[in-house]
Amino acid sequence: MITIKVAWVSIQDQGEDEWVLKSGFTVSDALGVLQEDPYMSSILKKRSGGVGVNGCVVSEQTVLEEGDRLEFYLPLVTDPKSARRQRGLHRKQIT
Repeated sequence: MITIKVAWVSIQDQGEDEWVLKSGFTVSDALGVLQEDPYMSSILKKRSGGVGVNGCVVSEQTVLEEGDRLEFYLPLVTDPKSARRQRGLHRKQIT
């Protein structure tokens, strides 16, 4: 058995829980187990971004290890490059 942390962010809240899974479970296996929990199932239904482990985007075939942090990502609402450009233009107008 391994213990992992599951972290999520939604528009309303964010959180992190510990889960105990069988050794050798993949991200896909973990998602299947998490679907069985009513609260996590509602979070997974809203998930439209990617999934990562310890801050890196991974495939669902990635094998989880003891202490991993499984993360659910939201899609970007604004292109970071465009947002930075807009902030720069706004600052120029102020000065």
